[in-house]
Amino acid sequence: MITEAQCNPFTKTIKISNGYFLGDPHVLQDEYYKLWMKTGYEGLFEKDGKQYLLVGGTAEGDGVYKDLKGNEYGVDVGAIGIIPLEFVDNSRLKKWITKNYVINKNYKGNIKLIYNKSDPTFIFKELNGCNEYKIYTKSKSYDNKGKELIIKENYFKY
Repeated sequence: MITEAQCNPFTKTIKISNGYFLGDPHVLQDEYYKLWMKTGYEGLFEKDGKQYLLVGGTAEGDGVYKDLKGNEYGVDVGAIGIIPLEFVDNSRLKKWITKNYVINKNYKGNIKLIYNKSDPTFIFKELNGCNEYKIYTKSKSYDNKGKELIIKENYFKY
């Protein structure tokens, strides 16, 4: 049975003051990563009035997904999200082997996520900028030989 939550997309907006990371939430600072894992999986997350993650789950879990601009997103926790740069753990980012993510260091403003479980498309849109990222997570990415690009378990190394 399909629930109302699966039919109706959620739309949330996150405030960005000094750049953002778009990709797998593994790069969150440890305190925020643990909090996110305990408090839920999809939505807008904040602590002490600070928004630290806007995230949704992918349709097919872990893998590599492309947006319409050709950017690829390596996913190892079954989710894709926007993280303000002040909440990114740079040492974790350096260990994220795939380099499949987007970083915009100069953006200030709001970013809206439109996300629907029944149509596993993410739309991340800069409301004060030019960029919009549409990521369809129902089909994974493949290399030029037709082989599926896979993020293996523990591919992200702490």
